[in-house]
Amino acid sequence: MHEYMIPLWVIGVIIALVFHAMGVKLARDGDIAGVCTGVARRFDLSVGGVQLLWFLWLLCGGGGFITYIACWCLLNEEDEDEEKPRKRKRK
Repeated sequence: MHEYMIPLWVIGVIIALVFHAMGVKLARDGDIAGVCTGVARRFDLSVGGVQLLWFLWLLCGGGGFITYIACWCLLNEEDEDEEKPRKRKRK
């Protein structure tokens, strides 16, 4: 019935490799490992939104956990000069 299903760990590693190729870096000021914060910064998204999507992916059979661990292992840490972009002052 499910002869051609791809295992979740394969999908997780593929997502981590795509993020690595796109230049996503682990944030130094992230909550756990900085994966969600790094993804949010790279794609200009809110950190809370990325964390919510990651949590929903976690509930879908545990794929989010595998993807998070793969990203944690494969992504580089951001350099100190890349940390937290400064907010512009409004006039």
